[in-house]
Amino acid sequence: VLRIWPLHYFFLGLAILLTFIIPTEVLPWYQALSFAFFSGNWPFCLSLTTKTVSRLLWTVSIEEQFYVLWPLVVRKISRRAILVATCVMIFVSMLTRGIIASLVPVSNDMIFNNTLARLDPFAIGALLAVVLRGRALTIGPAAKASLTALGLIGIIVGQHVLDVLAPAGNVAGKVFGYLF
Repeated sequence: VLRIWPLHYFFLGLAILLTFIIPTEVLPWYQALSFAFFSGNWPFCLSLTTKTVSRLLWTVSIEEQFYVLWPLVVRKISRRAILVATCVMIFVSMLTRGIIASLVPVSNDMIFNNTLARLDPFAIGALLAVVLRGRALTIGPAAKASLTALGLIGIIVGQHVLDVLAPAGNVAGKVFGYLF
């Protein structure tokens, strides 16, 4: 809260101010209000937004939604149950992407900005936290280089092979591409 919220609200204030200074920079009141309550990603899912500098805040909305709910989920459950919860989150993300990609002709914004469709990075982070048990991950230069290469290959596969940003018709690409 002390790191993210002040910067978030400062940036939101600047975005609101820009609507009075730059005629093409329009931030509708409902969009500003949604960002104020960390739900600014949802208007983007429904294409109810304008192109504005505040668009960058969609990711903060998803992060804060997770940060508010995750402690409530893990507060009284075991490490094993947390592992199960992370697997459920990955499944929910993939299922959500699959449903949206199957039912919505042009689903990129609805998937890209949807909290339920973007839970897998949080789940993977939580999974690593449980596995590492508070220890720092120490790896050598060769392992770092290998992991970096693997990450780049994952990005290339997600973008170009699975074609995650294809407009429509690529359900498998949407389901698995974001995970890559």
